[in-house]
Amino acid sequence: MRVLFITRKFPPRLGGMETLSKGLADNLPQIATTRLFTYGGSQLWLPFVMFGFWIRMLFAAPSVEIVILGDAVLSPLGWFAKKVLRKPVVCLVHGLDLTYPPTLYQAYLRVFSFGFDAYICNSRATQKEARRRGYNPLNIALPAIDQTEEIPTQDARRLLTPILHETLPHDAFVLGFLGRASKRKGLSWFLKNVFPHTPEHVHLLVAGSTPKEEILNLISDPSLLSRLHVVGRIPDEMQSLFFSSLDLFLMPNIAVQGDQEGFGIVAIEASSHGTPVLAADLEGIQDAVQQGQTGWLVTSEDAGAFGDAIRHLSSPIGADELETVRHYCSKNTLQRFSWKKRIMEYQRILSPLASSRPQE
Repeated sequence: MRVLFITRKFPPRLGGMETLSKGLADNLPQIATTRLFTYGGSQLWLPFVMFGFWIRMLFAAPSVEIVILGDAVLSPLGWFAKKVLRKPVVCLVHGLDLTYPPTLYQAYLRVFSFGFDAYICNSRATQKEARRRGYNPLNIALPAIDQTEEIPTQDARRLLTPILHETLPHDAFVLGFLGRASKRKGLSWFLKNVFPHTPEHVHLLVAGSTPKEEILNLISDPSLLSRLHVVGRIPDEMQSLFFSSLDLFLMPNIAVQGDQEGFGIVAIEASSHGTPVLAADLEGIQDAVQQGQTGWLVTSEDAGAFGDAIRHLSSPIGADELETVRHYCSKNTLQRFSWKKRIMEYQRILSPLASSRPQE
């Protein structure tokens, strides 16, 4: 089986799609002879990047049996591969690549993104949305993760000090958030509605690309600033320290029309490091968090439910429950989300396409 994998979301840029693309690129050679066309820069240059992909695809076509697209935005390349080059085309689907609302973009999808040989959705929520829009045939292959390093919590906090520029109290119960502070991610909602009502020993580490001043401005009570630590971007080599330094990782997502959380790969990145996740029971996150095994799901935008969970888990009464989940968290995550298991699902989907002519 000979495949060409094309993706516009690839390291060094950071994000869930980039993580998935890198993992798939690393593991596809286990099941197929693989060619990679990748791009990890600014999306402002995407029209030129896609033209370059198209030229390279023309030359690669004779040695390729299947074309895999990293997401629906690349659909024109798939349309050309299917209609002109007569190659079977498989498209990965993430959620926002289908639901992004501008009218012109939706028209673009209607023209180019239908009629492929298979669509691989990253969660049940994404599959439901794709089915509603008429895509077929649909498959699910949840994102996966490789073995990660677990570091004792206090050691991780000590080693993270150069980024924090301060030392956390020894008895601090540390929550963590990683990612863009967009409306969908719910950080603003959490800081306004939940954080002010947490116990005084609860601290919050916020990492990501959102400017520090923008996050600090979300706090109305100055007394909370001593418990909020904005650390900015975390280098790849220090993400293990970040996750391992936490008692609980937060995903307080809220529903936003046209901006769906397809999966939330950061949840399994956290739990693979042995850090339980407290997340909104919403969209693709429902597949990323295993209730009571790698974390807890609570009703989205329910400040009482989030606050009660944090107060309980940060108390002596909830300590045993938290420690039990922490102890098995990494094992449970890797049992369900290992690339060793996931790549076999890709093989199941791709193999029939390699042995048959593309559908007309």
